Parts: sequence; C-alpha cells; structure tokens
Amino acid sequence: MANFSPRKEIDIPGDLPRAAIAVLASGGLKSAILTAHLLDEFQAVYPIYVRQGLAREPIEERSLRRFLAAVRGPKLGRLAILRTAETEQPRDGDFEPVVRTAAAWCTQNGIAALAVASVEPGTFFPEEPAQLGGSVEPPAGEPVRLVAPFQGLSRASFLEFGRGLPLDLTFSCRRPILKLNCPALHCGQCLNCLDRRAGFAGLGIADRTRYAAGDRSARAVS
Repeated sequence: MANFSPRKEIDIPGDLPRAAIAVLASGGLKSAILTAHLLDEFQAVYPIYVRQGLAREPIEERSLRRFLAAVRGPKLGRLAILRTAETEQPRDGDFEPVVRTAAAWCTQNGIAALAVASVEPGTFFPEEPAQLGGSVEPPAGEPVRLVAPFQGLSRASFLEFGRGLPLDLTFSCRRPILKLNCPALHCGQCLNCLDRRAGFAGLGIADRTRYAAGDRSARAVS
C-alpha cells in the first residue's frame, strides 16, 4: 500500500457555481475518475469526447461509453462527440485544439466551466500553464472557466479516488492491440500501460485490465 494521505474531496474552486459543468473525457483512468466524482459535486455533468483523427479514438470512445453506462445516473448528461477543425492536423498529445473545441461547445450550450483531468501543470497549455485553473477563450463567445481538480496530484493519489469504480472499463493505452473477435487490448508496454500497472500495484487495487504483451496473435493499431 502506498504511503500517502489523499485528499478527501477533489479540488474545486469554492466560487464555482455547482449547477452544471462539462468534463473533457477520453476514456482513460484520470478523466473517468474525475467524471464520476464530479457527479457528487454538481447538479449536472456533461462529458465531452473530442476526435482529432487518431487511430485509437474508436477504441477510446467505446471504452468511455461503457464506463459512462456503468456510472450513469440522473445527473449525467448525454455524451457529446465533437471534432476538431478539419484544418488542424492531428498530433498525439496536442490538447489545446481539443480543449478549445470543448470550450466552444460549452459556450454554445450555456455551460460556464470545463473540467480537465490534467495532473501536471501545463499539460494542456504547455506555453501558458497559468491557463489551468483560469479560463480558455473559445473561437467565439464568452470565456469558459477551465478547472483541473487533479492538478498537482500524483498518479497514486488520484487513483485512490477510483476505488470502487469500474476502472477495468477505462482505456489508457497509446498503442492499442487488436485481436480477432476480441475487444481491443492494452499493449502492456507503452508508458501509459506501465504507469497504469504501477499505479494499481502501488495501491493494492486489483488490475483487471487485459494486456496483450506476449500475445503473438494480436496486432497493434497504427
């Protein structure tokens, strides 16, 4: 068991209205845990998945839908599936166009705040880390307040918030593996997979993730 004392509640600014919030959800561990806990804090939570044209996105989206179905309740809004501008070339790890696309949706739907599951400051705005916890200007309309409740938490700390959630339904892998007549597998070897495995092991949480490492009949998604 890891030696730390996690916060009892996620870190949400006290002056943030609790009526409604959108959350940028990817189907991964962090955003899944965040989405579930926002349901305890807000009257309505609207998950958003933004496509960029990456090969793994259909796998992430299916995983996200399964997780949302498992935690669904009256406060959970319908999943919004968006697409970044066609003129933007997809770059793995480039989250600024993703956040701006989600912020534009928030403006159009009258939602004043967008939650992101960033752990490290500056993840979404590497040139403007102060934007985390501030606001992001969508293409048109009023600024949308951007909040990062997990900012500054270690992986072990935010995973502690996931105890009791169906985390096996989440998908973190950057190099998903396909196998005939089977759901996509985690490769088990990329940095995301290694972090995932280490996080579960460090907390003593059963890791029910299906990894493909060593399975020669599986093929990678490219």
